Amino acid sequence: MKRYLHDNQGIALVTSLMMTLMSMVIIMALLYVITASTQRSGAAKRYRSAVEAASGGSNLVVKDLMPYLMNQFQSYTSSQVINNAKTDFAAVHLDTPSADCLKTKMYQNTASWPAACSATFNPEFKPDVTMTLQATSSMPFTVYTKIVDTVVGNSDTSGSRLEESSGVAYMAATTTPMPFPYMYRIEVQGERQSSSIEKSNISILYAY
Repeated sequence: MKRYLHDNQGIALVTSLMMTLMSMVIIMALLYVITASTQRSGAAKRYRSAVEAASGGSNLVVKDLMPYLMNQFQSYTSSQVINNAKTDFAAVHLDTPSADCLKTKMYQNTASWPAACSATFNPEFKPDVTMTLQATSSMPFTVYTKIVDTVVGNSDTSGSRLEESSGVAYMAATTTPMPFPYMYRIEVQGERQSSSIEKSNISILYAY
């Protein structure tokens, strides 16, 4: 019995197996960290691309499209306005599912919209305007734009106050606010055409 208690045979094998197991654990942990870091980096890059697409669509809407539509709707029918917009904004493949809803949303308070004109905050559901923005690589982005709230402001589109009447001198004893014909809440979503998970949403408060 004493001879077996002092027998060291097999200790080297057990030690070797333990060291191998520890090495494998360390290697697996390193692989996990590297993989997770790569995934996070890729997700951040894709998100930045989606944000840039949504931001670009937002700038196009508030700086070019909204003033364009406001002027066009005063001179042409809804269908003519959309046809003109498709031609003038052909580079971004601009389209709208319902020209009548878009015109209603631009000129009437939200409470006056017909039921067919969606006011939900999801811009992808019944959007007012869609456009396509090309990416530097991979598939382009579709930008969905939707007016979800409209407040009629304190002037008409000429910039004159609504309470003023033509040909009548208007004098105010107090400071008057800057004229805003309309105020809109606009929801914008940029989404990669090949991947619905690559998307970003932006909310805009726009005073015309």
